Amino acid sequence: MLGLAVAAAAAGWGWVQHQRAEIRRSATALVQDASAGLRDGLRAHPGGGGVGRLEADARALDEQLADFGRVKTARERGLAYAAEEYALSARQILRELAREERGRERVAEGARTLAQHMNHANRGTPDFHRHALELKNDLEKRYFDYGVAAGALARELDAFPDSRAKLAAQIDASALLDEGLAADARKRAAGAALEVAGEMERARGLLGAR
Repeated sequence: MLGLAVAAAAAGWGWVQHQRAEIRRSATALVQDASAGLRDGLRAHPGGGGVGRLEADARALDEQLADFGRVKTARERGLAYAAEEYALSARQILRELAREERGRERVAEGARTLAQHMNHANRGTPDFHRHALELKNDLEKRYFDYGVAAGALARELDAFPDSRAKLAAQIDASALLDEGLAADARKRAAGAALEVAGEMERARGLLGAR
């Protein structure tokens, strides 16, 4: 009987260790993939990531998070939740990168349309000024939407280091995004916002209004 008890205990211990190893492997794979997708998106920003690519990477992370949720157990709870939070943060940054890029493109498009109207339309026509104001109002709305997206991206980038720090002591550093990359991306995002603000000022100047 004692032998059976020892064998059962050994089998139980072996199963626990197997579960822990599986969770660690799954968590590491999730973090590596989240880091890879985020690294590509941040390096290309601003302007080179492509909205479609960013959204596709975010959807891929969604699927991986769902798969991870199915294998997650009470074993290695701290690692599992930290990996999940890290991947969720990366996914949200990818989404906000896509929103910011789309918003920036829409502002640029609106500014070009307004400039073309002001430079080439017949100013003597009755509806010239009315149409100019319509284009300007549309541009202002696009700029507002861009500002919302840019602000959301800035908040996500600011919060990301906390998610990374929770994992740093539990997983190999090579699986994590380089600390400086997110900080550099935050600076470039701020620079892009200033460029868009300058573009808006020039567009407003076409109508002599601010």
